[in-house]
Amino acid sequence: MPADTELLRVQASDSDERARLSYSVHSSVDPASMRLFRINPGTGVVYSADRLDYEARTQHILTVMVKDQEFPFNRDLCRILVAVEDINDNVPYFSSSLYDAVAYESSPPGSPVLQVSALDRDNGPNGLLQYSIEAGEMDGGREGTRDPTPIDN
Repeated sequence: MPADTELLRVQASDSDERARLSYSVHSSVDPASMRLFRINPGTGVVYSADRLDYEARTQHILTVMVKDQEFPFNRDLCRILVAVEDINDNVPYFSSSLYDAVAYESSPPGSPVLQVSALDRDNGPNGLLQYSIEAGEMDGGREGTRDPTPIDN
């Protein structure tokens, strides 16, 4: 989620005449969350102050304070939970940049030749990988397959 995204609005009321309320982020369960959010002191609208990343933290629990501007100051607190949804924001990568294999001409068709490994830092369905061999120049310019060929896992 990009910075400056409006997330929600907290609202409070004060029975005093001409009450002026001010909102602030008071605390959070994880201190690192404090820098990720900001609140408009006059409206109570909570915004992301920085990019939120599901892989870093799946949720943030903040305590918001509202106070009036009359002496003696009165205040109240509420907790909000911001759940971060995962997006497919990480590029998969192979665990090695070069793989060597030997295939014997006497091997029957369908024999395993090589096992490759790749990783993706995304979670859930966004982190699932599918392997295929695609057309292109391979091994000194010899042409590969013309259609992507799925590889059994």
